[in-house]
Amino acid sequence: MENTSDGFLSLDDNLRITAFNAAAEKILKRSKHEMLGMNIFDAFPRVKGSFFEQKYYEALENNKKICFETYFGKPPSEKWYHFKIIPNSSDVTIFLRDIDKEKKIESELLEKEREYQLLTENATDMISTHDALARYIYVSPYVEKLLGFRPEEIIGKNAYDFMHPEDISLMHKYQLNTLYEDNNDPIEYRLRKKDGNYIWVESSARSVKEATGDFICFITITRDLTQRKKAEKALKESEIYYKTIFENTGTATIIIEDGKTISRVNSEFEKLYGAPKDSIEGKIKWTSFVHPDYRDMMIEYHEKRSVEPDSVPREYEFKFLDYNQQVKDVQITVAVIPGTQRRLVSLIDVSEKNKALKRLKWELKVNESLNKVYAPLVSSQTNLEDIASVILAQALELTKSPLGYVGEIIPETRSIGIISMVHPLSEEYYSTNPIIGLDEKHFYGDLMQQSVDKKETFVSNDVASYKTDNYDDQLKIDKFLSVPVLDEGKVIGQISVSNSPRNYDEKDMAAVERLADFYTLALQRVRTEEKVRESLQDQKLLLREIHHRVKNNLQIISSLLNLQSQYMEDEETQKIFLESKNRVKSMALIHEKLYRSSSLAHINFEDYVESLVESLIYSYMDVSANIQTEIDLNGIYLNIDTAIPCGLIINELVSNSLKHAFQNSQGTIKIEMKGLNGEYLLKVCDDGVGFPKEIDFKNTETLGMQLINSLVIQLDGNIEQVNSSGTCFKINIKESNYKKRV
Repeated sequence: MENTSDGFLSLDDNLRITAFNAAAEKILKRSKHEMLGMNIFDAFPRVKGSFFEQKYYEALENNKKICFETYFGKPPSEKWYHFKIIPNSSDVTIFLRDIDKEKKIESELLEKEREYQLLTENATDMISTHDALARYIYVSPYVEKLLGFRPEEIIGKNAYDFMHPEDISLMHKYQLNTLYEDNNDPIEYRLRKKDGNYIWVESSARSVKEATGDFICFITITRDLTQRKKAEKALKESEIYYKTIFENTGTATIIIEDGKTISRVNSEFEKLYGAPKDSIEGKIKWTSFVHPDYRDMMIEYHEKRSVEPDSVPREYEFKFLDYNQQVKDVQITVAVIPGTQRRLVSLIDVSEKNKALKRLKWELKVNESLNKVYAPLVSSQTNLEDIASVILAQALELTKSPLGYVGEIIPETRSIGIISMVHPLSEEYYSTNPIIGLDEKHFYGDLMQQSVDKKETFVSNDVASYKTDNYDDQLKIDKFLSVPVLDEGKVIGQISVSNSPRNYDEKDMAAVERLADFYTLALQRVRTEEKVRESLQDQKLLLREIHHRVKNNLQIISSLLNLQSQYMEDEETQKIFLESKNRVKSMALIHEKLYRSSSLAHINFEDYVESLVESLIYSYMDVSANIQTEIDLNGIYLNIDTAIPCGLIINELVSNSLKHAFQNSQGTIKIEMKGLNGEYLLKVCDDGVGFPKEIDFKNTETLGMQLINSLVIQLDGNIEQVNSSGTCFKINIKESNYKKRV
């Protein structure tokens, strides 16, 4: 075992220092940054061509360990060191110790006994001399403090008599090495104190010889290791403690060496990787579990972290490859272990969480598309072509398709009347062929009739087996998705898309099917309008039915969101579903008010807002128990095109107040609206903690505030935040009518 005060240096083939310990820094009186990469012959003063250089190359040439002493500097200011040079296969290891003090002691012992005694009597270690049989010739006064014996009680006695029986054979070998090989390495063993107890000590011995080589004595310096042993014991206990934490941290954790090799893993990493520890530790590098798409980036992070840890992310996600090459989404956290280039790495499998978020994003995207269809669907200012155009646009966007059509079935002629189309042929062809027979061989061949005949969604990502005509100016159709539009089991229309750059999947099918439900409503509305033209009363009844159905569909969406949220463990995901459900519910509530109202053109907005706020308070009942509301809308009536965006704005602002404004779940929310000549001033205020000053509500990434700003623009209005004791927004809007799409 090397002395803990020994310096340690490791050199590469170019004589550069690649590693060292704190003792080496202290001995050489150089900083870490100076030493790393320094040439060994620049590390010591006046070393070039010295005895040290001679011994260094001698060790390399003979490939053997060499121990020697030398000094640097000029007498009397020279500095003595003891060196041990050990050549290895890939580097050279040097152990060095400052022996200047020992050399001076030895010199003074030989030259001046009086000065020697003065030194030993004041030394903080026990200094002793022994004859060839290990009998004490001299013992410094420190022996009494170390062992409890006075020097005269020990002189003349054999040192082995004081050693622990188990350490005698080890000491005997050490004595022979010191005598014949001039060994200067320290040795640890146990000595018996006067009270009979043993203590751990460390001794360094030298054999003193005449110039002729005749043995004179051993000089030994003995140091008490009690405190160090206690520290080692504490360190061992600490290692057990941290190993227990490492094994039971609850996350997959590994330690990576500077050479990228994984040196330690815990049981959680075994589960994540899918292989036992003994096939991982010391056998694979961390790069083996990184997907090729992320490998270069993470290697760059690893290298930069060695130089400047803060220059790269400490936590991020990447694609993880387990033992069976299965891909997982994993969040990684990396920390450099202080004083080393080793890394402590924690990994968490977030695959299921990411899948849930993707599903949520897709649901939100589909809902956004349905919202875009909703406005023209319920507006009296739009016709079937307008609705079909919006439905087709959303179907193409959701499925990433360049081609498609929306049509109405004409059962008498077994054909499809094309209402809206992005088609593979020229505009001239389509304008002269607005009706396509299902049995005809045209550019869609017999693809069109598949979903119509079977009354179910048809999809093919390889349509080569289906018969289609070819035209010079026709785009080749290679993928096709078609959804029948059903009304009480009868096919009344069709929505089809084609040629997506990716394969159509179940998500695409479900999205177009939901659009088909809205198209069913559109066709029903058209047919209903044809019937109710004869009677205004019948028209009102049927329009109420439309609102009722739209309300029911929106409630279905709300229920689906509510059911889906119950399977989400992530709290943020559940909040997003709750907010989406409340938005859908706010629109459904308007339709409920309309079909229950005596007027189909306007609703009692005050009655609507009261119901909306009551529903929101119930949704956030865990934080809204003691929150009061004050609603004053002066009996205002609004049409649906104004009521829906206004209702959504109030929904977002009241939700924000319920979620963020009241620290103790106590306070008041005030909603006030005044109107004059089709213009309205809406105020939504609370007496809570106030809107954060550092946030610009018109430039924020939160979906709620973006939606509010977008809706205000839609209403041709403006919004401002008013300084008050809480949060207050004033919104000026105009009553609007839905504009026909062109």
